[in-house]
Amino acid sequence: MFMAQQAGYQVGTEAVDGYTSGNLDPTKSRLNPYTNYTASNADPGQFGFIQVWELGNSPAAITGTIPQQFSNDPKNNPDLEPGKQLTDCVKSGGPPGQQY
Repeated sequence: MFMAQQAGYQVGTEAVDGYTSGNLDPTKSRLNPYTNYTASNADPGQFGFIQVWELGNSPAAITGTIPQQFSNDPKNNPDLEPGKQLTDCVKSGGPPGQQY
């Protein structure tokens, strides 16, 4: 299982700008949710937001709380990833009513 933001480089058969692995077993892969990746050809102006997005995905992968809606979506809709919520929060300046 993996979570990825659309467009940019290849992970399997999907084009993505960022990647967070859901793997917690180091015997299966060196990829894990403690390290996030951003495509080298990603839009430089979006690099920070891609990292924030993937940072938002990491806790869900680590704690096993990946939203069921995302897991059940055959297209892995990035709008259902936990990283979208964190990115939206950062872009709006903080949680509703607590913007700085």
